[in-house]
Amino acid sequence: MKNSKYILFLLLMTQMSVFAQSNVIKSPYLIGKEIWSIATVKDGLPLRERFDYNCEKQRMEFLDQFNLNLELVDIATIDTIFLGNHKMIPYQNRFLEVYYKSPSYELKVDYKLSAANRGKMNRGMGIKTQANGIETIDLQSMGHVPQEGRYSNIEAWEYIPRHTYHLTIGKKTKLFKDKKSLLKLFPDKRERIEKSINDLKVDFSNPAEVNELLQSIIN
Repeated sequence: MKNSKYILFLLLMTQMSVFAQSNVIKSPYLIGKEIWSIATVKDGLPLRERFDYNCEKQRMEFLDQFNLNLELVDIATIDTIFLGNHKMIPYQNRFLEVYYKSPSYELKVDYKLSAANRGKMNRGMGIKTQANGIETIDLQSMGHVPQEGRYSNIEAWEYIPRHTYHLTIGKKTKLFKDKKSLLKLFPDKRERIEKSINDLKVDFSNPAEVNELLQSIIN
């Protein structure tokens, strides 16, 4: 009986580990590759470039004619960049996505990812962790092509979401990041918000789930 419980525990932990790894963000980019996009320019003709948004550095980047990755610097002249299904607008020195807009409210997302170093590759093609354990990894999935004798300087990174949401109702815009900051915006709806978060199992790093929550408490 004890053995069966132990085996069941190991299976459960294995499933949890696989689930956690499947939700790891391995790229700092919103799309993951530069795609042909249209940028509307204030008092000018539209631009067509291969854009992608770097959520770690919070900057729009593009590929030039030599396939070099460059930062879009003069964003004050940009009105909107349609990055696939993402409508990106300038905000201070970075871009926000206009994620949702209705007569009731508008939601913009200020994407931010923080980099976490998982360690350096060893010659056995694993990651050397702080506990000196070895975890296997696919270098090609990280954008690195393995070359013999060149593993020691390759580092593995993960990215932790730290997005900020801009919620506009009427003419007022307020910011929130998590459950605590959202509750401060709606103190009179505390019980309703907490119930919706539990019922919907909201992950505040996921804009789609955050928007579903807002629809349940505003509309």
